[in-house]
Amino acid sequence: MKKSKFNEPVKQVVNPETRVITFDQMPAAIAYLIDEVSCLKLMLENRDAKPQQELESKYIYSIRGLAAFLNCSQVTAQKLKNEGRIKYRQIGRKVIFETREVLKAMENHIPGNRSRNYQKS
Repeated sequence: MKKSKFNEPVKQVVNPETRVITFDQMPAAIAYLIDEVSCLKLMLENRDAKPQQELESKYIYSIRGLAAFLNCSQVTAQKLKNEGRIKYRQIGRKVIFETREVLKAMENHIPGNRSRNYQKS
């Protein structure tokens, strides 16, 4: 049984059939809602903080990895690299992409929008 902040066991707060809270159940219901909201708030803060931390130090180590990251084919990933749209480093045969750089390069790229490649006459 779940306990509220006030160490009172939170019983069936709301009657599931009528969805009515009696006056006696009000303090327990409010304590339960406060606990639930604080848990949701904590979950949202943690969810928003993790992606930024992971992106700061994450690297992609191959064209295959870049293709998986961008959810595209390896041929498309290779073209993006060869055209210079995505910055990379190469050590021997190993190609290294920084995720921040890849995301920055893809901000202006709209998949399937080929009309910007042609000039209007």
